[in-house]
Amino acid sequence: MAAAAKFRAPAADQKAMPETTFDEVPEAAGAADLYTALASLLWNERETLEMLLYKLVQEQLLLAAGQLRWLPKADHEVAEAIRQTRLAEILRAAETERIAVELGLPADATLKDLAEIAPENWTFVLEEHRGGLRALVADVQAAAAEVRNLLNAGANMLRETLDAVTHSVGTYNADGAKVERDFGALLLDARG
Repeated sequence: MAAAAKFRAPAADQKAMPETTFDEVPEAAGAADLYTALASLLWNERETLEMLLYKLVQEQLLLAAGQLRWLPKADHEVAEAIRQTRLAEILRAAETERIAVELGLPADATLKDLAEIAPENWTFVLEEHRGGLRALVADVQAAAAEVRNLLNAGANMLRETLDAVTHSVGTYNADGAKVERDFGALLLDARG
């Protein structure tokens, strides 16, 4: 899908400069240029995943330390990191599709497919990125699960505390059904 660069007539004191649009690749661009562009986007995607992982770990630490004051800020930063990661993923997917078509592969070719037909040095680079991305995604999923667990544990503790303050405590009977029990009024020491 390489398009030849369009030329405009040079002004008297200007040299001819090619005009290209965003999706055009000059005819002189070889496969190495295609792989270089893809490798750059892969590095960017890995960096955004690293940032997302970092923000999730920050959120874990805040939750574990009970620093709920900072949770809205941490949550906003995680949401922004997710947005950046999704954008990087979209750009990489579009470039992968463009390169696949350029190299005669189906548009839905994967990074693995591109690595299989790449020159040897690029096969290594693409496989390295593929492995790095897979590892980062696994780390992000694990960190997100830990944040979820910490949030659920905190919600359960809060629920139990509120139950104690409202004098209602949930227990289970011999059949396994939940039974609410009221233990009377809460006594406060009026002396101070």
